[in-house]
Amino acid sequence: MNLPSKLTIKWIFGITLILLFGLFLSPVFLELEEFSGNDKELEISKSKIQGYKNGKKNWEVHADYLWTGRSSYLFRARDIQEGKLFDYDGTIILDNLKASNAKINTRSKTIHANGQVSANFHPRKNKKISKGLIASQNTHLVGDDEKINIKADNFKFFSISNKTYLTDNVTIQKNKTLIFPKEGVWVDNKENIAFIENGLTIDHDGFIVSADAMTIYIDEKYSVIKNNIRGHRPATQSVDENLDEREIQLKKNDTYLSCDQMRYSQKDDTKIVELFGNVKIFQDDKSITGKKAIYNEDTGEFQVEDDVKFKSTNLKWLLSPSKKSEVKGDKTKESIESETSITCKKLTFNSQTKELVLFGDVVIVQPDKTITCDHLKMDDAIGWIFLSGKVSIEKDDNDTLNCDFVSVDIENEVFFASRNVSTEFFIDKE
Repeated sequence: MNLPSKLTIKWIFGITLILLFGLFLSPVFLELEEFSGNDKELEISKSKIQGYKNGKKNWEVHADYLWTGRSSYLFRARDIQEGKLFDYDGTIILDNLKASNAKINTRSKTIHANGQVSANFHPRKNKKISKGLIASQNTHLVGDDEKINIKADNFKFFSISNKTYLTDNVTIQKNKTLIFPKEGVWVDNKENIAFIENGLTIDHDGFIVSADAMTIYIDEKYSVIKNNIRGHRPATQSVDENLDEREIQLKKNDTYLSCDQMRYSQKDDTKIVELFGNVKIFQDDKSITGKKAIYNEDTGEFQVEDDVKFKSTNLKWLLSPSKKSEVKGDKTKESIESETSITCKKLTFNSQTKELVLFGDVVIVQPDKTITCDHLKMDDAIGWIFLSGKVSIEKDDNDTLNCDFVSVDIENEVFFASRNVSTEFFIDKE
């Protein structure tokens, strides 16, 4: 009996591996399968085609014109008027899909659309797939302002892997925010999370931000922006004249921002922007740094935390032009026009109430004086500054004041010290 040679066995083994490996790869090849020829076995106008997964509708496409050739599972569509994607229990995760053309493979459960593609991604209410399902009724009903609109040249949906890819000239829009990925965005349809990699630019109501990557948690209305974050709000001369005079002046200067990570969240009507790691916000003559910053867009409250450092060439921007003109005292004018540095544990500013508050180990340094306290509040509505908790004022001429509370009437240039007051004055005998 002739036994097969070792070479023959290797060939048989290799072919068997290829065939077995092909069973696993076949969906990939099917996803990329193209039409051959132009034979049209079936043509339908204004039609709808649907796809199912695990016995439930997974997608549907409405087209002005649909045709198929000799294959029973390969379809071409023209003028996509409406397309929808559904999650495992029938909740809409994408709708209003429009495109010039599409290729649909019902066997590999894929949709490739191109040409003026646009679609809306939906948040699913009360759903957290990765942590278990929390379902509610009417989870598919969301307002237009909650949807995320995406436009691109190419759209690819893979039902088997539960992923959607949009590439080439991608624009993502939600309310006043525009996002421009350099290469594209892909979406995990099971978790309803979008991923942008390899760079992006964000235009948030005129504030331009660039970064390396972004993750959008569609269900939770929450986004994380990472790495090499740089922000820039260009100076503008067309400012609402109803704004505070100082705010108008601030907007007329370029503002820059940098940090390691940025988070944006929306809950009900509250929109929060958080900055983390090496936070720096600066204009030409002033800067503030810290490890964390939070901005509430609705209340106008801004705060910086952890190792806060503020520097400014002067403090004139704190006062309105009318109040600056009312300042008469030379010492007060000198303080307002002096270079100032401030360190503290936390700084908050509310643009609506016009209150600036410093917390924890507050140190204010000017060329002629150093002021320390536990807490400082500037109430712009009444024109007063309050310092409390182990207040110390030390001037370069060795004059010192220590107390527990100090209040300053800026407009009238009146200074009050109270509670455990002690002072030392250096008397020059000459």
